[in-house]
Amino acid sequence: MSDYQVRKSTAWHHHMALVMLSLSFLVKERIQQKGSAPLLSARDIRLLIIAMLLNDPDAVDRRLASMNIRHEQRRKDIERYDKEHDPDNANDTG
Repeated sequence: MSDYQVRKSTAWHHHMALVMLSLSFLVKERIQQKGSAPLLSARDIRLLIIAMLLNDPDAVDRRLASMNIRHEQRRKDIERYDKEHDPDNANDTG
């Protein structure tokens, strides 16, 4: 925000209000979808909204399929990391 420039303080306040409103929406969506999509990101939500605004059901389906593939890969990476760095599974050489 240090480079954000407006001519009047009301423009800055309007911008900040929109930023807070959009952040609130993103947080609520992530909370609501936590059970079905625990790895849902702000980028995922943004891309889904864009696909919906294009009014193309195929675009939404493609975006969801792509998102699910990426989430599955991410989940596997998280599990692999946890397995490699779990102190309970470390070999004790002492």
